[in-house]
Amino acid sequence: MPGTQAPHQARAAPEAVLLALRKLATEEYAGPAELEQMSVHALKGRLAARGIDCSKAVEKRELLTLLEADGGSSASSCSVCCEDYVAGDAVRVLGCRHKYHVECIDRWLLTATDYSRQPACPMCNHPLLSSTT
Repeated sequence: MPGTQAPHQARAAPEAVLLALRKLATEEYAGPAELEQMSVHALKGRLAARGIDCSKAVEKRELLTLLEADGGSSASSCSVCCEDYVAGDAVRVLGCRHKYHVECIDRWLLTATDYSRQPACPMCNHPLLSSTT
């Protein structure tokens, strides 16, 4: 019966969202100046956590360019709370590559489970949960 199935799905959604959130990359925010000071090893680690192949990068500048192209330093504020990032802030990187303060995006996505809308990126509406989840 469709009427009884919807509440069951609503109860299961928070667990699915929490599981998906645990799989997402988190990192400390670093602005352009902080990224410049990072070691090559740290930059490669940051790129690897985002699933970006950097094996063809020879120079540090190339790693920085890859991070910038992925939104690594272009966004300077969280679009949920509209506060500027400060070096060291914990940010979560969504599958669409948009990033937010961990507490802001977690609250945003978990709140979606209270409504009929699917949890998605506030900027581009990229779904958090795949159709197989």
